[in-house]
This record gives sequence, C-alpha cells and structure tokens, in this order.
Amino acid sequence: MNKTITGGLLAALLASQAVLAAPVKPSKSAKPDTTVYQVSAKSPQGDMGPRSMTIKGDFFYWDMDSPGIRLQAIKNSKGTFMVNSARKFIVEYPRGTLRDTPMSYVPGPIGNVQKFLQSQGARKVGTEKIGGKPANVYTYTESKTKWKCKLWVRPVSYEPLKLITTGVKATDTVTYTYKSYKTGVPVADSKFDLPKGMTMRKMPDYGEKKAG
Repeated sequence: MNKTITGGLLAALLASQAVLAAPVKPSKSAKPDTTVYQVSAKSPQGDMGPRSMTIKGDFFYWDMDSPGIRLQAIKNSKGTFMVNSARKFIVEYPRGTLRDTPMSYVPGPIGNVQKFLQSQGARKVGTEKIGGKPANVYTYTESKTKWKCKLWVRPVSYEPLKLITTGVKATDTVTYTYKSYKTGVPVADSKFDLPKGMTMRKMPDYGEKKAG
C-alpha cells in the first residue's frame, strides 16, 4: 500500500480519536430574566402603602403592606399562593387564573420597559415634567388584565416614574409611584419558597377570568 496514503489514514484516525476523547463542556442554559421594583400606591380613598415585586422567569414574589394588612403573593413551580403571615395561613389559587400573572397585582412594566411598551401597543401621548425633569407619557390597555394604564418614563433610559391604572369602573383607579426599578439583578431561587409552619387552604374556583 502506498505509504503516503497509509500515513494519511493513520493521521485522520488519530485526529478523530482525539476529538472523541476530548471532554464535552455542558451547554450553559440561559439565565431567567429578573425584574425587581418598589412602588407606593394611592387610591381615591387614600394611601394604600408600599408594594414590591420580584420576578425571575415565570416565578414572582409580591409584597403588599397596606394599612391594617400585609400580604404576599408567591408563584413557584407548585402554583400561585397568597400568604397571610399574621394569621399563619396560605391560600393556593386555582391554576390558570389571572393570579398567575404579576400583571394582576401591578399592570406595569416588566423587564426592558421600551420592549414592554411595544408589546402592549402603547401610544405616546405627550411630555410632562416630573421632579423638574421631562418625562414621556404613554397609554396602553394591559393585554391580560385589560386595565387601562398611563405610564410616565424618563426619555432615553425609559426609567418608569409613575403609573395610573383604571379598571372597569372609573373609581377603580390606583396611582403607583416608582421608588426603584431594576432588571438583570441576582435573585436567589429561595425567594419563592413558601414559609413553613402555616395552614394551607385551597381557594375555590369561582370562575375567575383565566390568564392568557
């Protein structure tokens, strides 16, 4: 056999074995997007207290601290729950309702604010000043809850400043003032664990509007 051909075949065989023997690096899965924000809430009846939302992928942790009552809503791999720490019980919501979406708590931006506004078909309706600085004003109807929303953001950065939401009735109006808004921050998975030592209850399915 031709020595040149034999040498070429041997080199190819050795190269293929080297490739097979090389360690395979595990592929890195994309990290879930995160959004963390704090707002203060006010209705025509008065101060509603602070709210905070932490979102990681499909999971979220919502905290409401209104006068006389404090509640948390948690969505994790097991479902969506309302936690009443003062009374030591947890309520599990039926699956597939609007309670599964963070929009049912505050129908404002999640993630990239500019992309959020585009996804909602938002329309710029003017420019106003907030805190002595210009702010662009957008209106949209949130696609899941159907709440009518008016959002003030800083030009260029799209930092959210204020959100006014209106429900079916004109009196169902809430004004949210943003205290902070961050995306891409580290959030531990344990944030979405349910507290231990509480009584678990199931919320009956009253035919609440389904998410989607």
